[in-house]
Amino acid sequence: MEQRVTTKYMNPYLAGFLLGLVLLGSIFITGRGLGASGAVKDTIVAIVGVVAPEHAAQSPYYGPYLEAGKRVR
Repeated sequence: MEQRVTTKYMNPYLAGFLLGLVLLGSIFITGRGLGASGAVKDTIVAIVGVVAPEHAAQSPYYGPYLEAGKRVR
């Protein structure tokens, strides 16, 4: 007879609550949430700022991210 293996999972409500705390901590520490889309945006803004700095500075989208004294966020 085969022995059945059971796996105990975390309570989904507790897991969601803890994930929410991680997200709030990330926003508090870094000023932004978690996710890959922010990394893609930061990469594109940095590339455009290097390749076409005049365009990036005048662009309503790229400009605010590349203003003097601001880091890319």
